[in-house]
Amino acid sequence: MKNLLYVALLTLIAFSACKKNESKEDDIPLDETIGTWQFTADGRTFSGKIVTAAFLNLIGARMTLYGIFENGTTDSTFNLSVAFPGSKIETGTYKTEETGTDFALMTLPEGTVIYAANFSSAPLPPLDGQVVNISIDTYDSTTNTVNGTFSGEAYTIDEGVVQITNGKFKAKVTQL
Repeated sequence: MKNLLYVALLTLIAFSACKKNESKEDDIPLDETIGTWQFTADGRTFSGKIVTAAFLNLIGARMTLYGIFENGTTDSTFNLSVAFPGSKIETGTYKTEETGTDFALMTLPEGTVIYAANFSSAPLPPLDGQVVNISIDTYDSTTNTVNGTFSGEAYTIDEGVVQITNGKFKAKVTQL
């Protein structure tokens, strides 16, 4: 009888602690949902889900976001990295001309550049002057949520130049 009472009490506690999820995340546009990215290039809007968002402060502080397209296809990847001057994520604007700060949309598994502006992760060297500005607009250290924007010029596989506009991202960052 004691065991039955104990199980009933635990069940009551468990169910009373549960709260109906009243989130209307499905009603929120992609650009406002945690774990998303988007930008426009050549008149086309690219968007997707961030599958990895990590911050590492080992030899310099760096946040890296990796994402896939909204439809879930894994034949291309979105990459955004920001190197911070201190030891933590800080709001501000960072340029891809700075070491460790990168932007790329690439095919997988080949790693062929669709668009990129960086010095470290793309197999092609950057052309002169292609810079994407990445702004960390907000960072909540309690929830580890980062929100930002990006825009600028990137290069393409055929060594052309493209304008990157309306770039946005929002992610929950894992501290490594």
